[in-house]
Order: sequence, then C-alpha cells, then structure tokens
Amino acid sequence: MSDSLDVLNRNCHADVRIMYRQRFFAENSTKLVQGFNSAEQEKKSCYLKALSHIVSNLPRQVQLTELPALLPLLLEALSCADQAVQLSTLSCLQPVLLEPPAAVRNQLEALFSRLLALTTSPAMKVRVASLQCVHALSRLPEHMVRKS
Repeated sequence: MSDSLDVLNRNCHADVRIMYRQRFFAENSTKLVQGFNSAEQEKKSCYLKALSHIVSNLPRQVQLTELPALLPLLLEALSCADQAVQLSTLSCLQPVLLEPPAAVRNQLEALFSRLLALTTSPAMKVRVASLQCVHALSRLPEHMVRKS
C-alpha cells in the first residue's frame, strides 16, 4: 500500500489508478475485522498488523472517517505483545492525534494508559513512537486531557 521508488510506480510504466488505496481498504477491511473476531488468540496479531498497515497508508481524510469503527481494534493492537504490531499502530495513530477527531477524544483515557505502558517497551522504536503520540496528545486543551 505504500509507494515504492523501485517498482510499481508511474516511472516504471505501472498502471497506478486513482483511489486504489481506498478501494483496497474498502474491499479488505471488513474481511480483516471478521477474521480477527473469529481467529484464535495467537493469530489475532497478524490481523491487527495487516489492518494497521493498511490504515497507516490511507489518506488522512479516509483515516478520519474510518477511525471510529476501527479505534477499538487499534487500541487492542497497542496492547498486543508483537512489537511490529505496536509500531505499525503507533505510526498509524501519530498523525491522527495531532488533530484528533471526536472518536479519539472519547477514548483518551484508554489511549493514554496504553501509550504510557508502551513507553517502557524493550524496543526503542516503540518507546520513541509512543512518546511521539503522547507528545501529540499533550497539545490538546487541558480540559480534554484532565481526568474527571
């Protein structure tokens, strides 16, 4: 889903169509969510990894419209033991958190607790990415972040 400089681009005469990312997401996101819900526990991380990679390469406007439905799965991906899943999910969430939509603002407590837990991860990339997400959320107005 991400652009490549070496292959499958217009310079190599590949047929790159408009909105191919959105089309791929629309065709496969439902299958991934259903697969996640019916999968055994040890296979769920594969579905979460695929979903977070697809979402991270979507245009921002599409991410914002799809985020309310996918946020519970993305929060679960942050709790997953697989560091690749965590890193992919953090890279997906970080740009969205700069101006979070209402769906994210309703889940701030759960999001903060997962992000803070990831700041002690053994993987440096996960720690850095989680701190970047916390930093993005720290720019929110105080009344939104303060716990009641």
